[in-house]
Amino acid sequence: MRYSFLTIVAAFAASAAALALATTAATAADECRPEFIAPYAQQCDFEYHGIRKDQSVGNVGRAYDACARAQAVAVVCVKSPERKTHLIAEAALYRDVTEQAEIATFAGQFSLAEALLHEKSDVLRVVASDRPKNDPEVARERRSIATDVRDVKAGECTSIALLNARSQSDLAKAHKYDDLAKLLFVKAQAFVACAPLATTKDKSAYIKYQGIVALEESGRASQATGDRTMANDRYAACLGDTNDAAVDASATVKKYLTIVHSLCKARMLGNYPVDKPEPLDQPAKDFHPLAMPN
Repeated sequence: MRYSFLTIVAAFAASAAALALATTAATAADECRPEFIAPYAQQCDFEYHGIRKDQSVGNVGRAYDACARAQAVAVVCVKSPERKTHLIAEAALYRDVTEQAEIATFAGQFSLAEALLHEKSDVLRVVASDRPKNDPEVARERRSIATDVRDVKAGECTSIALLNARSQSDLAKAHKYDDLAKLLFVKAQAFVACAPLATTKDKSAYIKYQGIVALEESGRASQATGDRTMANDRYAACLGDTNDAAVDASATVKKYLTIVHSLCKARMLGNYPVDKPEPLDQPAKDFHPLAMPN
């Protein structure tokens, strides 16, 4: 599930305010309260796992907020001269920022997630200073963070490719199908550009699938203008691209690629009217964006 920016930003605004207040208070007092580290970390963890059951915007915001508070408490205690307190706070802070970054990624707030991942790298440097040189666990975490950063960059890229959704809807409702066809083709190309950023071949195949859907829609828009040649060019490209994407796709992504391949083939043959399954100027009632494959 990916929330729109305007929907999630309200929930995260309250979280950011809470973090600022908590951080200000902690800084003003500049006093570590070790007894608060575990309870706040546990609340962050509880809210983080609660997203699996309740994926509402409000609940996601509460989870983000809980982890922000936990970080504000732990970060002061990381500076503690008392070794045990320092190590407990360090471990809690690393877990808190890890879960907060995952919450931001889940909500589709990829720029925020990337910033949190860089913060996670900073905390890892502190962790590494307390470990033996070339510690294998630290090395694994560095590689994991690098992979996660690539993932959120790919997510951010696809989010930008989706920014024209409002213009797409407006053009369709106004029946400006020539302009719509051009916009959808640009959208398809944007997804093609995002695909190499994916961290796995299957994720790359899924991003390509999103572009192929836009390509099929571009063909439909051209068909609606009466430009059958351009429409067939788009459908032919759709067929070729689905075959290429399917090579590295998982069974789930292949299923959706098969559907769009069949759709483009039927449209080329004239067996599938341009206004089916839904008219271009109406939202598709049964379509739900897929989640990125794991």
